[in-house]
Amino acid sequence: MKILKIAICVLTLFGVLELNAQIATPAKIEVFKTFVENSDTNAVANMDFLMDLDAFLAEQNDFEITVVTELLDTVGLDSIKLNVWTEEGGEELFTQIYEFDGPLLYPNGSTYKREELIVYLNIGTYYDLEQFYIELQLSNANGETSERIYYDSEID
Repeated sequence: MKILKIAICVLTLFGVLELNAQIATPAKIEVFKTFVENSDTNAVANMDFLMDLDAFLAEQNDFEITVVTELLDTVGLDSIKLNVWTEEGGEELFTQIYEFDGPLLYPNGSTYKREELIVYLNIGTYYDLEQFYIELQLSNANGETSERIYYDSEID
């Protein structure tokens, strides 16, 4: 009987440790695209052309992309991996592993900012990008990962 009680305690302890090791997957990714005036737009705007500038600006498709996600928990988080493709299985546009609460600015120009459970990842400016696909995954120091979550601009 004593062995059974010990076995139950050990299994319970491992069950609790296992629950604590799991990484909570954020529910969703939000993506914000901010129009960026490029140097070509400025050059045309400064010249005295007889053209409809509003129509010209409407044709511009230069956007700064910011990925936002709300974490469910921050305990044990080590990094956030972000991948961006032209489409699912398409050409890779961007990959970065952000250290959790690490640097704010990365060598590729992307930025990391966290306000409590909300994480903002600015991945830069993309030109004429009408469709893109994003994958985000969290990991801890032991290499355990959350489930991947996705964003598809064609569905949004």
